[in-house]
Amino acid sequence: MGSKQFLLMSCGLAALCAGPAWGQQAAAGDDTAVLEEIIVTAEKRASTVQRTPAAITAFSGEALEDRNLTSAADLNGVVPNVQIGSLTREMSVSVRGVSSANVPPAQDASVGIHLDGVFMTRPSGANSVFFDLERVEVLRGPQGTLYGRNTTAGAVNIISRKPVFETEGAAEVGFGNYQALSTRGMLNVPLVDDRVALRAAFATNRHDGYQKNVIQDGPDLADLEETAARAHLLFLPSEALRVLLSANYYKRGGAGGSHVNNGTPGYDPYKANVNAPYRLNNRGYGFVADVTYSLENFDIVSLSSYRRDRVDVRYARVTGVPNTGSVRLWNPNETFSEELRIATTWDAPFSFVAGAYYMDERNEDNVDFYVNNAQTGGFNQLRPNVDATTAALFAQGDLRLTDTLKLTAGGRYSKDKKKDIGGTISNIGGAVVNTPNLRGEWDEVTWRVGADWEVAPAHMLYANVSTGYKAGGVGPIANFDPETVLAYEVGSKNRLLDGRATLNLAAFYYDYDDLQQTSVILNGTTATGLTTNAAKAEVYGAEVEASAQLTPQLRIDASAAYLKAEFLSFPAAFDAINGVTVNLTGNRLPRAPEWQFTLGAEYAFELEPGTLTARADLRYSSDVFFSHFNDTAYPVGGVLRRPYATAAEGDFTRANLSLRYQPREASWYAEAYVQNLEDDAVIDYAQVTAAAATAGFASPRLYGIKIGATF
Repeated sequence: MGSKQFLLMSCGLAALCAGPAWGQQAAAGDDTAVLEEIIVTAEKRASTVQRTPAAITAFSGEALEDRNLTSAADLNGVVPNVQIGSLTREMSVSVRGVSSANVPPAQDASVGIHLDGVFMTRPSGANSVFFDLERVEVLRGPQGTLYGRNTTAGAVNIISRKPVFETEGAAEVGFGNYQALSTRGMLNVPLVDDRVALRAAFATNRHDGYQKNVIQDGPDLADLEETAARAHLLFLPSEALRVLLSANYYKRGGAGGSHVNNGTPGYDPYKANVNAPYRLNNRGYGFVADVTYSLENFDIVSLSSYRRDRVDVRYARVTGVPNTGSVRLWNPNETFSEELRIATTWDAPFSFVAGAYYMDERNEDNVDFYVNNAQTGGFNQLRPNVDATTAALFAQGDLRLTDTLKLTAGGRYSKDKKKDIGGTISNIGGAVVNTPNLRGEWDEVTWRVGADWEVAPAHMLYANVSTGYKAGGVGPIANFDPETVLAYEVGSKNRLLDGRATLNLAAFYYDYDDLQQTSVILNGTTATGLTTNAAKAEVYGAEVEASAQLTPQLRIDASAAYLKAEFLSFPAAFDAINGVTVNLTGNRLPRAPEWQFTLGAEYAFELEPGTLTARADLRYSSDVFFSHFNDTAYPVGGVLRRPYATAAEGDFTRANLSLRYQPREASWYAEAYVQNLEDDAVIDYAQVTAAAATAGFASPRLYGIKIGATF
């Protein structure tokens, strides 16, 4: 698909929202057809999506439920130019071609995941927090001023519902194929009238493995055993003081995994052939104190957090080949963070938010590597003292020059330190090797300048220039440098048809320096994973999002995204399979499909006893690579080879359907759903090593029912 087709798609979406005359007449004077305004805090202050001059997609809690978006992974492909997948260690998020895939403890993610304002350093449990939510915000582009060095690509903000001074509750149970069973519940109780309230919620999810093991008594893979809970205690001691104390917990067990040797001819994406132990034992909990003190013209906010996570994953060393050993990754993590900020609340031409941030992360990087199932060969690596600290000062201000024109400017100074106090590598049957002490220190100033102009009521144009920074890191062979980006973005936000439609457009260009990439090199005669800096990368593209409540019963949502993301310079990438160095200049960045489209429609049938709501969602993605080698062809021993061609997925579509019934005079509901109607096997993770080509697949066709009630 070329630029001509994209322009035609954009014009079609614009026509959908501008609407023919009959569309305006159909809902004229009907307030029930107005689209919901979603309040967001993407700029650390309350605003709406349509009044925030940045590329942001937000889903209310109700919209998440209506579209069956029950985990962060369900946002994959739903938000323009956003790719999300699950790996053995963490959740992988890619925004506009820049990915946080397979992030080791020594490296940082490029996309910040925040739960109630707190950055999750190792978001292994981010998929389990999608319950009892107020909204989810997905910010595209570097967020270096307000969110810091961990957001060169963007940020995902997950905001849970907070206590209210009314008694309310909810419960839901779901059943599906693969013996799926899910439960959710919530209870909100005021403890002292208008002063103290408690809200608690939980969720459980389980299903059998999607990948059936052909080996008797071998584990079925891609199963799920998950439990999560959350509690908020709200205090309002006075009109000026608000104190919110929160705690959260999650646990994920089961076999886990989703590994298939897709380099074998005739492989079945939903059959496993392993007798190595597969096991997940991931746990995490956290505590947050969110304190706001309101003065006449200012809010002072303190956000303190303590969190412990433990990733414990075991899987086969060579997928699809029995008796070839296993790998165990176990990484306990402890993080403390504090953010103190002040924001103006006055009604004046100038407003600002400013603050300071500190974070201390301590983790262990432990690996048990066995070359056979008897565990008579391999090594045990213990690195128990990996430490990273960051401190920052930031400020951003808005100056309204006229009633319609506003200028924005901000900056952030960040200082990062990382150290690895060392540890040991115990070779089974051999010597114990002490790993070296490693240290690194970096600092950077990031900034943003922008302007937005309300050209007419409900029609805004904006332009931003910003920078982003991701800290460098320490490694056993060499340290690597920070990653930086200079980003340009222009956009338009529009409310049309008297609030019954929205049309948002954005175009962007990024210039990346020292883009961090994890690859494999030869360390003597041993292939070793190493994070290095690919010299330069260029990213540009465009996005269109539209929604229209055409009648009180009919809603349409659509989006289109174009992305060009490639290495401008990557001259010396080492291919560990064939032992050659390859020039990857001009290759596409991993997890960066060129085209994405979504289309959703929802219709509510008003029946005598209640409402029956039918919804259909369709998305399309063009082909995507999971390796920076793409399918590059180069000669090896005089023969032209494409060793990484299997680490890719071709273009595909995915359709989801749901049917929900809500009685008019009762508080219960029932819903039936089908996901992945096509039953296509779509790769969401792949890698190629000298041992095997491995892929993990998204879920096959899923269907089930949910029954719930509120009170």
